[in-house]
Amino acid sequence: MKIESILCIAFLLGSHFIFSQTDYFTTIEKPDWDYASAIIEKTDGNLLIAGYSRSQTGTSYDILLVTIDSLNGQIIEEKFIEDSDDVKSAKSIKYTNDGGFIIGGSSSLNGIYNPYMLKLNAQEEKEWDIKLPDFNAALAGLFAFQHSNLDYYMVGKGLSGTDGTVTYFYRVSPGGNLLIADTLSNISGNQLIESHDGNLMLLGHIPTSDYDADIVLTKLNLVGDTIWRKQYVESEGYGVYGTSITTSNDGGYLLACYYEPEILDAYSSTLLIKVDSIGNIEWRKYLGPGIPSFVERTNSGYVLAVTRLQNFVFGPIEEKMTLRKLDENGEVTCAKYLDGYIQQNYGSNILETTNGSIFSVGDFNEPADIFVYKINSNCSTITNLEEISQDEKIGVFPNPVLDVLHLKNVPENSEVKIYDQFGIVRFEKTSNSQNESINIQNWNEGVYFLVVQNQEFNESFKLIKN
Repeated sequence: MKIESILCIAFLLGSHFIFSQTDYFTTIEKPDWDYASAIIEKTDGNLLIAGYSRSQTGTSYDILLVTIDSLNGQIIEEKFIEDSDDVKSAKSIKYTNDGGFIIGGSSSLNGIYNPYMLKLNAQEEKEWDIKLPDFNAALAGLFAFQHSNLDYYMVGKGLSGTDGTVTYFYRVSPGGNLLIADTLSNISGNQLIESHDGNLMLLGHIPTSDYDADIVLTKLNLVGDTIWRKQYVESEGYGVYGTSITTSNDGGYLLACYYEPEILDAYSSTLLIKVDSIGNIEWRKYLGPGIPSFVERTNSGYVLAVTRLQNFVFGPIEEKMTLRKLDENGEVTCAKYLDGYIQQNYGSNILETTNGSIFSVGDFNEPADIFVYKINSNCSTITNLEEISQDEKIGVFPNPVLDVLHLKNVPENSEVKIYDQFGIVRFEKTSNSQNESINIQNWNEGVYFLVVQNQEFNESFKLIKN
């Protein structure tokens, strides 16, 4: 296992960014709270971080904008977009056609939450903002963007009384006037993007029972009416959820999803689905444990961020992130594993800059500080990232399996368990060997879940028994 270097920028509350080439995690005992949600590359090559902060007033949160040098991490400028009454938070930031920016987030006053848009000019000064109808505290999925028709679009989601899961659909004029506020029933939408033909694509899920869900991709027109809807069903016994969507170079779309076993100790796992322009599946790929938080198209393929919880059985919960570069076929060309810490949260996007570097932002600790991770274009990292070689990963084969399942590179003193789809343990063993063979020839056909764990390690795998 090779330890490389990390670029980390910790935002020390009430003061300034500290750039460190040797130490990632810094504890600052101050009462302020600062969060980073999104990052974007500016036209001059510097980076703009959008988040929200209590450092300005000490009591209420304002939108926070921080510009840093992409080469050395030095802070160039920080701004607060103040509002004396409301609590503001930023979820996303995108460029607009006039060289400015649109921020999507939320605004709250007296415990009442509203989806929120903020328009900035090229100098990052406020042009207008708008609180959108809250329906019932639509707090998630708040990614705002400008359509090629120059209007702004955003979706939110939440639970509306006994009506079940709904998605809230918003359209705002270039001048900041509300044009459409509507609900899309029986779907939990996570991300809305412009489609190749100038309509809209919404990715989310639809509940199918108390525990299960199916991935749903919906094509909408510009007023929010459904053109078509595709529902993607995996095997019974777990739910599947769509989290992020991006366009592909061939006119289709890549869906970043995850499936969630209904089993104690079994992790959620990442699923990529490539579809054509009308939602027909071209291929699926399973990328192992974790929930994808964001996928974005690049010049050479895609960049994907996956987060997962660690040690929730044996100790303090840590959140880890994997940043992956993918080719056009979804094959991983680079993977970097980021250390996790208690109270760590990753932002809502990842960025590939014009020189090929990847940046991710987020916050950690309590009170919260801001961090930035950087990976160079050659896929080497700058401080405190672990690179796990292919030879060190657990191998599980064949899968699907007919009779004997083989494991390789099993960590020492690991508990090896296999559950069926009902959560019943079908196999259990403490392994003292790197290689194991398990005979499941007489088991029923279907889906099973393999969990390998010890006090320092936990991995899960979906198995198909033929």
